[in-house]
Amino acid sequence: MIDQTLIDGVLHGIAKLSMWIGKGLRFGFDLPVVNAAADGLARGTGELGAQLRKAQTGRVQQYMAITVACVVIVAILIFYFMA
Repeated sequence: MIDQTLIDGVLHGIAKLSMWIGKGLRFGFDLPVVNAAADGLARGTGELGAQLRKAQTGRVQQYMAITVACVVIVAILIFYFMA
């Protein structure tokens, strides 16, 4: 009798409290913070991919010119900040 009323009552109370805390964390933190951050990162990656897709011309000469320009810029920055 004590088992069914007292112990089970305490266990059910702990379970209800755990569910309440879990729902609070889910709707108060997980959905608005974690999911929003992941969705924003995915959206940003998609937009970046769409912008980079426009830069793909298939011309190796253009890719090489961009690479050389980037190397020159990095070299200038290294020289400027290291000197």
